[in-house]
Amino acid sequence: MKKLYFIYLVLAFIFNSSILSSRCFSQWQAVVLLSETSSNSVTCEESKSIASTGNFVHAVWADLRNGNSNNLNWDIYYKRSNDHGLTWSEDIQLTNEIEESFYPNIAVSNSDVHVIWMEHRSSNAGIYYKHSTDAGLTWSPDIFLVNSSTGNINFPSLAVSGSTIHLVWEDAIDGNTEIFYKRSINGGVTWDPNVRLTNNSNQSGYPRVAVSESEVHVIWTDDRYGYPNFEILYKRSTDGGVTWGEDTRLTNDPAYSSYPELAVSGSAVHVVWLDSRIASDYEMFYKRSVDGGLNWEADTPITNSGAFNLGVVASDTLVHLLWNGTPNGTTYMRSTDKGRSWSDTTCLTNSIPGNFPSMSVSDSVVHVLWSLAADMNSNSKVYYKRNPTGNVIRDIKYTLNFSVIGSNGSISATVDNNTIATGDQVIEGNDIVFAATPETGYRVKEWKLNSVVVNGNKTNSYILSNITAVAIVSVEFEIASDINNHESDEKNVELYPNPATEKVILNINNSKNEDFEITIYNITGGFVRSEKLNKNKLQINTGDLSNGLYTIAIKSNSIKEYKKLIINK
Repeated sequence: MKKLYFIYLVLAFIFNSSILSSRCFSQWQAVVLLSETSSNSVTCEESKSIASTGNFVHAVWADLRNGNSNNLNWDIYYKRSNDHGLTWSEDIQLTNEIEESFYPNIAVSNSDVHVIWMEHRSSNAGIYYKHSTDAGLTWSPDIFLVNSSTGNINFPSLAVSGSTIHLVWEDAIDGNTEIFYKRSINGGVTWDPNVRLTNNSNQSGYPRVAVSESEVHVIWTDDRYGYPNFEILYKRSTDGGVTWGEDTRLTNDPAYSSYPELAVSGSAVHVVWLDSRIASDYEMFYKRSVDGGLNWEADTPITNSGAFNLGVVASDTLVHLLWNGTPNGTTYMRSTDKGRSWSDTTCLTNSIPGNFPSMSVSDSVVHVLWSLAADMNSNSKVYYKRNPTGNVIRDIKYTLNFSVIGSNGSISATVDNNTIATGDQVIEGNDIVFAATPETGYRVKEWKLNSVVVNGNKTNSYILSNITAVAIVSVEFEIASDINNHESDEKNVELYPNPATEKVILNINNSKNEDFEITIYNITGGFVRSEKLNKNKLQINTGDLSNGLYTIAIKSNSIKEYKKLIINK
């Protein structure tokens, strides 16, 4: 940690010192010094150092006030505010060991505050945990969560939803780093066993985790496609971390993509990362999914003059970005429409970037924490800055109506995984996910938005992105059938008697001993029923069929025939 800290401390002083004062918006209030010590206090790489809920704000950092002349014995310190960051408590020491404690991460759910950190007790790196159930007033003893015989555990990341806590980290358990996961479903009292999320012969590292109710999202950097072609990969769980989907590749470019950050609000998932595809400098790129990680939109470059130390936070339709770069130091930007468009940049630290800034939002307030030394001969301090109106959610709403044209199926709609009814009002900028459910034998014919056909979409889902006006969505179904208008010319199948009454026999030339599927359609092409066949003859009961004309579809790997059948009782 010391090496990384001093690298970024030097970088802070070689950036351009020009100040674009016109971008320093007045909504951001004055910087507040948080750490009460003359020794070094630092926020750490790839760590979430600040968390908030309601009027409570919680901050953690690594501190050397109890250290020695060799810059050892870093401890974890904590501080809280109960008035949206206006005033702060005294510094609280969370760890008190002779070994180094670093990489603190904090997460909060109501009055439950959870902190993890790295520590080299007993000569091996491990992840430790403690929690508070009274908003930071009192704390549990340290709990040893993860041990590594290799001593190469790094970059833990923490997320919480209700009483369920999700933890990911990287560990060089097999000689190369892999991503691991662990959870607690009772507020940190007990923890489930470790789960390995990646398993390949290349490096998987820098994991981040975010959660929205039972949907858990994990991203990381991976070079399985050939070093040095690092890419961003993604994985999700829809049942609170019990089971996991396949790895999804989010980036696909020969350049270097790494150091991802992740945020989620409802079904909207937001990812940022550093990428070298467009310049020698690393730039921040952005990507999003509006359906919980099922589908992803294109990569979008955000910066064009270099970036590092990224952060992203999401709250309803608002997305907040934070990074270090030139010429403005620590820089902020936000979107009010879930990442479709972005505001101008705001410089938070003038021209000198803060070390490893971290961000959180609660109610209407945006909170930012970082560490910085006044000059090369000074120790680093922890600083805080707030915008009391930066997280104001727009309350403009539009009426949404949706229906089925005709019949033969149903339609439903959700906003951020919450079901809505036709006629409900939806907040401006939201994405509405529609699902069509055809009846048996039918499929989607077309979707319409405000009576205009949505070209190219015949699937069972449709996403109305960024609602900005009253909208009417409809879906129409059609018969789902590949039935020919005439009988097949092939003679592999004989059907008798025809017309039939109570039963009909199919005599099939099954020389290849294949399995068959027999499907009955009515005169309109509607599905009636299907049966499996693995014999040369099949007797089909037709006593339940009404008088009329039917089509029998007979299919195997090598045979596909259609026969007309008349029912006349």
